[in-house]
Amino acid sequence: MIQNKPLIILGNPRSGTSLLRVLINSHDNVVVPPECGFSHFLFEKYKNFKMEMIDLFLDDLFETKKIEGWSLNKKNLSVYLKKQKIKNYFELIEKIYVFYGNQINKKNIEIWGDKNNYFLNHLEDIELIYDEPKYIFIIRNPKDVVSSYIKVNELPESKYKPKFPNSVEEITNRWIDNNNKISLFLKNKNERCLIIFYEDIISDIENSIKKIFNFLNITFTDVEMNFNSKKFFDEPSITMDWKKKLIGEIDSNNINTYLKVLSQEEINLINQIISQNNLLFDFFY
Repeated sequence: MIQNKPLIILGNPRSGTSLLRVLINSHDNVVVPPECGFSHFLFEKYKNFKMEMIDLFLDDLFETKKIEGWSLNKKNLSVYLKKQKIKNYFELIEKIYVFYGNQINKKNIEIWGDKNNYFLNHLEDIELIYDEPKYIFIIRNPKDVVSSYIKVNELPESKYKPKFPNSVEEITNRWIDNNNKISLFLKNKNERCLIIFYEDIISDIENSIKKIFNFLNITFTDVEMNFNSKKFFDEPSITMDWKKKLIGEIDSNNINTYLKVLSQEEINLINQIISQNNLLFDFFY
């Protein structure tokens, strides 16, 4: 069994959580699959998991939202899991992540993890499912988050397209609420938590990767500098409509994108809302 604690990536939507996932997943010994919330969807039913439940569990697993993005083979997964000595639900989830990692040619997995914006509404359950994991909390300039929401809302409808609010005021308040919610949840988890800013990744990718991997206690190599190369790039087509910027080089133009999207009146409104609210994390834009 893997000895390292799993990793959970947290952040307000459109804050770089997917970028962070792809970046970390570039490491040979780490697997953070595409977003899929089956671990929580199935937790209540299988939290007292025993191996005699495995067939029923697999039937339910392959009915969960976004599981098709993992391209799992049900028969192969079943054979793999039935060979394991799985004692509880946590080990079951871990084995599925390891199986996914092996599927994309990762053989010596030391850390596995999850990125799922769905968890924002189920933070306390994370501690129950993942056995006191490590956390990376990513924060992005709220004005850029607002502009990103607006641009996603303009995209054609698709099966998994996020449903975001449209008003600048509502988006800003949600940014405040979500980041404060995460900050409160991570209070007193300092040794298991790393806070990183989207803008730092964009402006200094190498040192950001080193900082992240040092937190995870894994070795940095130059390979991770090509984190979105084809080797381990696994973002599924079902979500790529609003994640196209994961392809290609890091672009410094992704900082202050709001200047091309928002009016001065909208910018002033965002600044006003933030100035009137208490931010629990130690940073202010």
